[in-house]
Amino acid sequence: MTVRIGVNARTFTEAQPGGAVQAAMKLTRTIHERRSVELLLFGHESIRTDFPDIPVVSNYYFRPTQSFGVAWERTVLPWLAKHHDIDVLFCPNGNSPLTPQPYPVVTCIHDVNALNGFTNGLHSLYRKATVPIVARISDHIVTVSSFSKSEIVDKLDVQSDTVSVVYNGVDDFYYGSDNYSTIDVPKRYILYVGSVNYRKNISRAIEAFTRFANDSAAEYKFVLVGPRNKSIFNKLNISEDDRIVSLGFLSQPELKFVYTNAAVLLYPSLYEGFGLPPLEAMACGTPVIVSNTTSFPEIIGDAGEQVDPHDVDSIASGIDAVLSDSHYRQQLIERGRNRSFRFKWNRSAEQLLDVIENTTSEKQ
Repeated sequence: MTVRIGVNARTFTEAQPGGAVQAAMKLTRTIHERRSVELLLFGHESIRTDFPDIPVVSNYYFRPTQSFGVAWERTVLPWLAKHHDIDVLFCPNGNSPLTPQPYPVVTCIHDVNALNGFTNGLHSLYRKATVPIVARISDHIVTVSSFSKSEIVDKLDVQSDTVSVVYNGVDDFYYGSDNYSTIDVPKRYILYVGSVNYRKNISRAIEAFTRFANDSAAEYKFVLVGPRNKSIFNKLNISEDDRIVSLGFLSQPELKFVYTNAAVLLYPSLYEGFGLPPLEAMACGTPVIVSNTTSFPEIIGDAGEQVDPHDVDSIASGIDAVLSDSHYRQQLIERGRNRSFRFKWNRSAEQLLDVIENTTSEKQ
């Protein structure tokens, strides 16, 4: 029996998608390749370029802007889904309808960082207002770690058995032998990959790098990669330093090249529901330094150097521990590579399809 799955693909229009959106897109592609599945994407017509083999329903989606898209997914999408004979609606970025629907709804809530104060402005207010409703309306919730599941159950007051953990995966591309790029990188550098916001802890990371670099005999630079990083110094309110290099948003081949040639990935995030960059770096054979909080002990374990994200000295000591001891660094590389194999998109897709099929059968 073929399951007809509608996917809320509103977020897939983002020009520089963050980790959660990239994960949603990869999971959607992987599901499309699986057993007895028929997909239908609800989103702007521009996503046909990235998903040429999957039908796209874009009625009344006139502008691919975030504000228009949010209004569209809350008003038009539920109606479209109802009239396209889907068995279930999958909402991969916590963006499900806000009212009960005649079809089952499975929603992925990656984390509850907005409810914990890690976002601000209109986005924070919007997420605080809608995520609790989404959690109540959804027939089932999937999330990306046991840490996030515990947070969702606690903060959103939902039953534990209505939340399933489906880990993100590492793209097979990062294991391939191809590794070339025209992008220029420093000879020695410490790498950060991700967005620039408070919870990513960039200011402390830079301060820790500066302390390490000032005491190091070797010359290192700090390379930042991610969406809209060009105004890095203004955003973080720090003094410019020619040892800090911002490369902005990179293509996947460029990112693989930057991962592979880095001395270490530094990722001392204050709050993370999963955290893809450390696993991608590990797949590329690069050791990682991560926080000892939130999802990192669960996802990374002893395959990375763990530090206190609130303590600059701890972060700086972590950098020194990895880069001053070649034996330990090689241990982390080997552990990291082996750990990354545990997280595969094929496995994620199968787990999600099990959740979807169980949810669909329960509502029939």
